[in-house]
Amino acid sequence: MVRHDVSCRLRVRLCRSDPDDAEDVLTAAEDLVAWNPATRARAAGKPLKSKRKAEANRAPCSVCKVENSRDCHCGALLIKDCNFDMFKQFLRFTRSINNPVLNLCDPYDQQAMKEILHEKFPRARTNRNEFLGVVCIAALGAISGKAEVMQAFANDLHHCGDISVVTATMKKWMRSNKKFFRGGQAHGPLKYADLDTALKNFLQKHLENIAKSVKKWIAAPNVLKRCKAVRGFMNAVKASASAWQAGEYYVKRLLEIIILAPLKLQEKDYDFGIDIWPLGPGTKDGLKLILPTARSKRDYHEGIRFLQRSLGRGQKGVSAASISAMLCHFKRTLTGTLDWSSTIH
Repeated sequence: MVRHDVSCRLRVRLCRSDPDDAEDVLTAAEDLVAWNPATRARAAGKPLKSKRKAEANRAPCSVCKVENSRDCHCGALLIKDCNFDMFKQFLRFTRSINNPVLNLCDPYDQQAMKEILHEKFPRARTNRNEFLGVVCIAALGAISGKAEVMQAFANDLHHCGDISVVTATMKKWMRSNKKFFRGGQAHGPLKYADLDTALKNFLQKHLENIAKSVKKWIAAPNVLKRCKAVRGFMNAVKASASAWQAGEYYVKRLLEIIILAPLKLQEKDYDFGIDIWPLGPGTKDGLKLILPTARSKRDYHEGIRFLQRSLGRGQKGVSAASISAMLCHFKRTLTGTLDWSSTIH
């Protein structure tokens, strides 16, 4: 997922660029590795001596924990086994104007979800009922994976403003025997018959906590407080997965959908929580193609930071969330599941 303004800027830059020049840049993938004194020292097994102090407008790296993220050394121990051919293909895929993540019309369901949230809850930033409604509808979109579900629940909630109507809408949906889950299958062991119970559990135990954490994020006056607020929100979303008996895919979807809401949240703020960013199987598989020795969660999170730094040379502003999505698309493109192969050859 890439913010609208970032996508527009990148597409304009790509249209202006000379394809032959871009190919020359990609001929030596090793030169595109984001080396800095910290990564060189780490790769050589030498002690790390950061010369930069913490800055008020720059948060520490959440993965390697250095005080100043300019000295981030994530991925230094994984680079030696990097598959530079795949690394090169991923860079080409990411920088291609045909990249699905940079296409403002794709994926279609994401655009539909955004339209629903903006149309039904235009005052969500200032109106409490609409604010709670956005969080609730975003959660329903995350667990179902369907814009159709969000539309049905948003219609009822928008008319009365009472969050309790959501449970009645769920019962009505279940009586109609309509498919709730995208593809007909839940993210975890949750059964269709238990949806109303799961929804009540979410509303009673998690809705307020998530809403409060989002408000703190919106009101944070500086980088360090915003960092703390974002991490609090991400942990609150992660805790809510238990209500739905769901895993990290639900968490990832809710984190993505809430950015689409009319709350003026910044996707790049998720970089404050890369170390707790949910890792779906598609992201892991895509990353292992580039960094085959990645095994643990720490390795995967370091790998995302490594790619983000490497892409920063020509695509500043691409967030960890976008890198995660691109890795998933990249893997599916290579296997032929998605037909975007022209972007990587």
